[in-house]
Amino acid sequence: AGIGDEHGLIASLADLSGTSAWSDVVNATVPGGALSTFYGETNTDNIIAQSTTGAAELCGAYSNGGFDDWYLPAIWELDMCYNAALWVNSILGDTDGFHFSFYWSSTEATATAAWYKNFETGLKNDDAAKGNPARVRAVRRF
Repeated sequence: AGIGDEHGLIASLADLSGTSAWSDVVNATVPGGALSTFYGETNTDNIIAQSTTGAAELCGAYSNGGFDDWYLPAIWELDMCYNAALWVNSILGDTDGFHFSFYWSSTEATATAAWYKNFETGLKNDDAAKGNPARVRAVRRF
């Protein structure tokens, strides 16, 4: 969806991974940047251009519901997922709902770290080492 005709953000019906690294490139900034706090799709595209495995690749390769425009959410988009977690979890249940754990965003912080959100405490931080494992949930705008 183009800017101006978006209606909302939808998350995949389950985590794509519980133990994915952010990227397999853990000591270099993403060429073209992955600094957007609002637009995870651009971040994801740029991460995929640099990396061969990781959270962005999982989301970029995901296809469901006839859609293949899924991506790793930027930190603001991940905040929106957190804010809706009570409702999402009441529908999806304990297995497929959001877990009280760390989730990757597509927002890069430094050459060695990226932003993540703790779904237990609600806190977000920009100091997660890119090689650390965290949960991955794809999103798409509609």
